[in-house]
Amino acid sequence: YPAHWVMDEIRQSFSGRLSHSVVKFAVGQKVKTIYGDGTITLFVESKGRYRVKLPYGTAFLAPAAILHSIPSKDTPFIRRDGTMVRDTEESTKTEGPYLGSNYQVMFSTRRIYLFLRLHLQLCNMLAELRDVCDGSVAVDPATTYVVPPGEERRRDLSERLDFSGMIAALKSVIMKKCDLKAFETLARKISKDHVHVIASLPKLVEKCSDALFSVAKEDALFYLYDYCQYTEVNPAIARDHCFSMAPGADFRVQFDGKSTSFSHLPKGIPLNFDGMAGSNSNSNKPEAVEVEPNGN
Repeated sequence: YPAHWVMDEIRQSFSGRLSHSVVKFAVGQKVKTIYGDGTITLFVESKGRYRVKLPYGTAFLAPAAILHSIPSKDTPFIRRDGTMVRDTEESTKTEGPYLGSNYQVMFSTRRIYLFLRLHLQLCNMLAELRDVCDGSVAVDPATTYVVPPGEERRRDLSERLDFSGMIAALKSVIMKKCDLKAFETLARKISKDHVHVIASLPKLVEKCSDALFSVAKEDALFYLYDYCQYTEVNPAIARDHCFSMAPGADFRVQFDGKSTSFSHLPKGIPLNFDGMAGSNSNSNKPEAVEVEPNGN
């Protein structure tokens, strides 16, 4: 996503200072900043600033200016005690059966799994509604009403009966500036055949928010992702690392660039490479639920 989408929010949240919720990046680590991709060359303790080498020069940046690290299999880093350190273990090596370069796999906890399913469902619904809104002409039922003589039809000129108007109204519902009844009324104006889909969005967003908060409280996602962010890895080794950090990492999440597959794999069940999608031992797809994230 474009950096400017979250630039102001990051600055307000972190206030340009390191905190317990912000990992300390390592020297030599590649990162994405609000000014572009770069490599950290130094951290100035006295000023709390990173010296980052950018394609067009060198900059001293506050922690809030760094969005996230960029995965690099040549120089893998993992977080440990709030600091990124070089990974010297076997998590990224490819001995034995391994996944192809188009596949990424992570073994997640139930909380992470539920959040991903809800988030992908939300993305799919929004993508479907965008096509519906762009491909049809909205009709306001009020235009067919008979207006008594002497009364003027009241119309909100700021009301947009398209996808952008729906998103604006959804934001108003989330911020409690609009009630659900008014939102459903707008849904009936936008698409009579998709009222149930549009009307369910506020509740789904609320569920996604609750699930994300639960993931944050669990504090396992970033640690799991550090070991699972690379391609061409041995899934068995990655799974062992995930179990060592999160005993409840029973759910396999696999992404091939277009779709996401899920399967439940408790710790007592061995990982079977026969039929695993992307494995160098067999190219068949696994029996898992696939969800199209539509590029999100």
